[in-house]
Amino acid sequence: MDDGKIKVTGLEEVALLLNQDQEIDIKNLDFSSWPILSIKIEGDKYHGTITPSLAKSLYDYVYHLKRAYAEIKYGTSNLQKLKKEDIALFDSVTFKISEGCSDVLTEGLGKIFDAIAQGVEDRFKNMTSNQVVGLVVFLGGLAAGCYAFDSYLESNKQLEMARINQESQSDAYRHAEKIGELVAEAKQSDPHVKDTVNSFEGHMNEGHINIVRSVDDADRIKYSGKELSKEDIQKISSGTPVASDSSSISEVVIVEQVRRIVSRQIVSVSFYSNHFGRQITIQYNMGYLGGRKEAKLQEAFWENMSKRVEVEYSAVFNEANNDFVRGTLISVGDIENYHFDTDDITDNDET
Repeated sequence: MDDGKIKVTGLEEVALLLNQDQEIDIKNLDFSSWPILSIKIEGDKYHGTITPSLAKSLYDYVYHLKRAYAEIKYGTSNLQKLKKEDIALFDSVTFKISEGCSDVLTEGLGKIFDAIAQGVEDRFKNMTSNQVVGLVVFLGGLAAGCYAFDSYLESNKQLEMARINQESQSDAYRHAEKIGELVAEAKQSDPHVKDTVNSFEGHMNEGHINIVRSVDDADRIKYSGKELSKEDIQKISSGTPVASDSSSISEVVIVEQVRRIVSRQIVSVSFYSNHFGRQITIQYNMGYLGGRKEAKLQEAFWENMSKRVEVEYSAVFNEANNDFVRGTLISVGDIENYHFDTDDITDNDET
């Protein structure tokens, strides 16, 4: 506690307060220590050094942060709307490079997020105090890279990470759910909130992607706690080698898992795809399907030993081998009964 304010050091700390179901005034939070963008880069060229391409990408990160800031405060990403006092806030942003590997620590975002908090309060009048706090902290997570790169990582890998988090009931997972719920409520309170948040996220994601692309020869990156392998770095750097257009696919499937990821406002659906010959996971935005189709999907999941459902989804696939990369649910069709026969299960062990 500092001067009567609560010093924010991360998402989990704020969510703990929000889980107490007490109204929190955003003015009582101190953002001087968070958000922080922390990037640890490992590779032959990265031993306490910064390359010209990395330096430029960090400059570009601040540029995208300015555009995201303008979206919140003025409802547009046009930087000409920024005033002198707005531009002065970004002079406090610094990048610290450590010895050993290239460990980049971005400091000085606190003043910017104090101004963002005020901008949220000024522009969106219909939100509760806790919705304001949840939204501002979510935006801070976007700036810190907490939600970056998910769409570039393999969907099965994401599903496995989500399963591990759920089984361990980690504090980070539970708290992210609480913040996500408040963001969802904030978006419903004002139609402009959703568009503003989406624009903010788009600008920040572009900033994070540019940083990774600038060090595409790195062996490993730890990006705000998220481990990126050399393969992940290449996927992000190349934009993933996928077909230029997605394909619309319809098939009748057995729904193996439906998971609501409230922190990211999406629902993931997993099933075995006959089209791709393996299990895949597709996603859709919360609220997209509507009540009736959502109920169909849930029914097919809960009764998946006796029911299948028709799904239509857009799929993006790898140009090299036509394998599934990611997909988005378009629609849910009819449910049909089927008989699950244990005789259909075969033992694949060689004798």
